[in-house]
Amino acid sequence: MKTHYINNQNQLFCWLLTIFWSLNQGGAVSYAAESIPLTETQVKVVFLFNFAKFITWPDNTFTNAEEPFQICILGDDSFGETLDLTMKNEKIKKRPVLLQRLQELPTNNTCQLLFISRSEPTRLATILDHIQQRSILTISDMEDFVFHGGMIQLYSRNNKVRFFIDPETLKEAQLVPSARLLQLSNIISH
Repeated sequence: MKTHYINNQNQLFCWLLTIFWSLNQGGAVSYAAESIPLTETQVKVVFLFNFAKFITWPDNTFTNAEEPFQICILGDDSFGETLDLTMKNEKIKKRPVLLQRLQELPTNNTCQLLFISRSEPTRLATILDHIQQRSILTISDMEDFVFHGGMIQLYSRNNKVRFFIDPETLKEAQLVPSARLLQLSNIISH
């Protein structure tokens, strides 16, 4: 499979535009497309960015107007430079994006989005219990993540990245997904 690396802001814009268009065509993004071949990692990074844009956090999430929107990766970082390049100079909710790579659980509510790596299956229950009832969007590509209390699970099928979403878990954390995000997702109900 070919990979496409983003070298400048113009390429990044075109790449994001392609992803957004694909999202609006059915909620799955192919990472083996003919026109702009993308890696699965690149597609997942754009999904993270878009999930943050299509979720509403409670008004008391930030303590001041300058506080950044924090995306945290817990465990092994499979995104690497792709995440850094995509989020560079971006804003979410009119706030600059701050990336944190963690090996331990966040001790406070600084993360608005927490991606839990596949390296963390033995700690998953502890992690989710630790942040339960906090307004932290939890995302993973770990198998059965949403069935164990996670909010959004990325998965691949037929060279396309898709996602499951659990609206009840989001609601418990006072996070509100947009109607469009729900339309594009595979909804899990309990």
